[in-house]
Amino acid sequence: MGTTLCAGGGPQVTSERGRWYVPVAWDAADNVQAFLKRKGLRATVCLDPEARRARLELWPGVCPDAVLATLTAGPAAGKVSAA
Repeated sequence: MGTTLCAGGGPQVTSERGRWYVPVAWDAADNVQAFLKRKGLRATVCLDPEARRARLELWPGVCPDAVLATLTAGPAAGKVSAA
């Protein structure tokens, strides 16, 4: 069973088998990843082309709370799925 962190109705960070993920808009995944990288928060883009879903897998050592704070305060806020 996974764990979910969220900031109100905004983005969610979900834990699955010890890894943290952030669902993002399919067409914005690369831009959100680059935005987080500029803030020192590394993530890998994971794509499901059949369902046109995307998420970012946070690298080990990246704080999920820091990612949430960055995404809710920055220009990427509208590109992150609240699902």
